[in-house]
Amino acid sequence: MITILIVLSSLVVAISGAFFVIRKLVMMWTGCTKEEAEKKIRAFVSTKKVYHLANDQMVNADLWNAVRSIIGDERFIEICRLAETSRMFTTGYASGLPFIALTVAYKDANEKMRLEHVLSDVMSSYLSVHGLCNRVISDWKENLGLRLPFIMLRYAESEEEMKILNAVLSMKRQQILQKYQPVLDKELEVNEADESHTTRL
Repeated sequence: MITILIVLSSLVVAISGAFFVIRKLVMMWTGCTKEEAEKKIRAFVSTKKVYHLANDQMVNADLWNAVRSIIGDERFIEICRLAETSRMFTTGYASGLPFIALTVAYKDANEKMRLEHVLSDVMSSYLSVHGLCNRVISDWKENLGLRLPFIMLRYAESEEEMKILNAVLSMKRQQILQKYQPVLDKELEVNEADESHTTRL
């Protein structure tokens, strides 16, 4: 019994020693801190499969079901026909963030807004279920090949991506505040002075 305890304790010491040596090597090789080195080692050793939203076929299906419910069957069938020759669903990275993009022709501003909100909500719910940040950035762009609009839904899966997401959201918030900021009295006085000066000329 004592022999088994000695063997086990020496095994623990050996594993701990190996971990410290590997951590030191990672720190020297990458130039990272002790905590960052430990994260890298854990990530490498971990056998747990990392979840990626873009690879989840249920997300793909639920997004297209949401599109179908908003635009109707007739227009959705047109998208399906186009999908036979063109990519209507794409994934990738843009500005350091992963994205999912769907090409959808909306008929008016109301439908555009509904698509944006509903698709963002679908994405948010999946992110929440998997313990990820549930904030989504939606942007409309143009599919140059098809001359159709597509919605790009950007999100974050890692700490680094979360920092980028927060920075982008903060910048968008500032732009909205500046756009809808009330005109100050001083600005009105300057504009009125300019106008009176122009009329005298």
